[in-house]
Amino acid sequence: MARRLNHVPSPSYFRAAMPFALPRVSRRDLSYFFFSQHFSDGLRTTLAILLPAVLGRSGGSLRPVLPSRPGPCA
Repeated sequence: MARRLNHVPSPSYFRAAMPFALPRVSRRDLSYFFFSQHFSDGLRTTLAILLPAVLGRSGGSLRPVLPSRPGPCA
């Protein structure tokens, strides 16, 4: 039979498991990050890549368009 843990580990246990300190981030810093040009460009690039693939896949229109016979177009 497995033993059950009846107590909650102390905060010092978590500090020992995580040797680095996480920085405190203010609301203003988060606002600057989310409205920055770098975040905007990254989000736009991500959506430009994922959105057509997701919409095309859900609509079934991502099949390759191949000519029925080889040769120049008429």
